[in-house]
Amino acid sequence: WYLYPAIIAVSFFTWFWGFGVFHQPKPNEKLIFFVGTAVNDNSFTNMIKSKFNEDELSLVEVNGCSPSQTIFASKLNVYLSNADIVVLPEYEIDKFAKENEQPMDVMKNFFCELDDETKTAYLSSGDVYYDVADSDSNNHSFAVMVKDKANESWLDTYFGFEDDVNYFALLTKSSVNTGKLYDVENQNDNALVALGYLTGGAK
Repeated sequence: WYLYPAIIAVSFFTWFWGFGVFHQPKPNEKLIFFVGTAVNDNSFTNMIKSKFNEDELSLVEVNGCSPSQTIFASKLNVYLSNADIVVLPEYEIDKFAKENEQPMDVMKNFFCELDDETKTAYLSSGDVYYDVADSDSNNHSFAVMVKDKANESWLDTYFGFEDDVNYFALLTKSSVNTGKLYDVENQNDNALVALGYLTGGAK
């Protein structure tokens, strides 16, 4: 008889595990943010989620880590493969774009380029971009400013930005939510829409 409780426990565990696995949001049903500073208010996730219909987005996550922490490089490396949007201080982007012999190759390996079509469709005419020059001295935009060091930002409520530092948002190449930037047939542009909210004050 003592086997029955064990059988019941195993059955329950199996059911619970299977339920969890099959009900986990798929990559195209969630948005993951990594911010290069402390997260002061996790309600940021609810705010972003409220901008989408339930059938468009079921989960938003935000994770933060200050560059002053010893684990920052390791965390950034992980989220470059897992996050949709990373928000970094300008000096951290400089490490990708200005401290490598082939900055364009490095940036293209990790981040989506924001071409003119993308800027027109999702961003504003007054936005400020982080550009990287190719070998022919042509500029390519990879990030858009979300926190100007000279001004307060609506994002100050949620994140502990450093003083006198510009912050830019970048779309990772690993994100499946970047529409045509990921694949010409991809219709999921949730990360691009969210990027527009970051720069426009989540209107």
